[in-house]
Amino acid sequence: AEEAAAAAAAAATADAAATLGLGDARLIKFRELRREVYDAAAVAHDAREPFEAGIKRPYFHVKPLDAAQIANWERYLTHEERAGDVPNVVRLYERCVIPCAAHPALWLRYAAATERYQGPVAARAILQRATRVFVKRHVEAHLFLARFEERQGDVAAAREVYVHVADDVAPGLVRATVEHANMERRAGDPSRARAVFEAAMAVERSKEGAESKVYGVLVNQYAAFLDEALGDEEAARSVYQEACRAAAGNPLVWEGAVNFERQRTRRSGAERLRRVQEVVAQCFGEIG
Repeated sequence: AEEAAAAAAAAATADAAATLGLGDARLIKFRELRREVYDAAAVAHDAREPFEAGIKRPYFHVKPLDAAQIANWERYLTHEERAGDVPNVVRLYERCVIPCAAHPALWLRYAAATERYQGPVAARAILQRATRVFVKRHVEAHLFLARFEERQGDVAAAREVYVHVADDVAPGLVRATVEHANMERRAGDPSRARAVFEAAMAVERSKEGAESKVYGVLVNQYAAFLDEALGDEEAARSVYQEACRAAAGNPLVWEGAVNFERQRTRRSGAERLRRVQEVVAQCFGEIG
């Protein structure tokens, strides 16, 4: 049908050219250009057809899409991005996030692509749409937004996102605490970084107690942060000493304290052994 329409249009053009007295060379050139446009459109259509055929649900539904549908959208997006037509890419992403609204990975991909094509302001708008409406309970989207804001130099906005994660989205998530503390360190505020860990530990103790696994992990992460990121060995040791008193029955705390002393390679073997023995003696004393 399309070829018949093209032939009819070409015949009409030829008749018009004859009526207007246009030369054969100009008419031939016009028809060649028209054919090139048609052929290019046909090639693009044929390339998209398998992806379009794979879209089974183009509308939003509360039930998540299956893996095959997600994979089809991802391949389709990759195809359009390789083609390099930015308006087409944007239109396809907007189509995609309707049925895929509950899938944070596709929102994050959309934001990353938008930042490349249209800049950070447009990318921020995409991330805010995602985290405020469609995937507001998905921690990965919020952490992505926090890292994005830090990369743009807006530390206050990044901090606000991390606080929101800790208070509302995923309370007690150790990874979010570590990322927040490292962001504060990179921003040049080690005291605020320490406060992030200490606040998280205090909240965990008040909710689950010092014997909880999360509390033990936070203690180990905080000590490692002080020792490795800030270079403050004594502060890290103090964290373990206080935690061992507060969490006498938490094996993660004691194991971390022993390993911390064993790994002091700048000290002699005898000194490391003495300190490990002190930790072990304290452990049995606290438990006993």
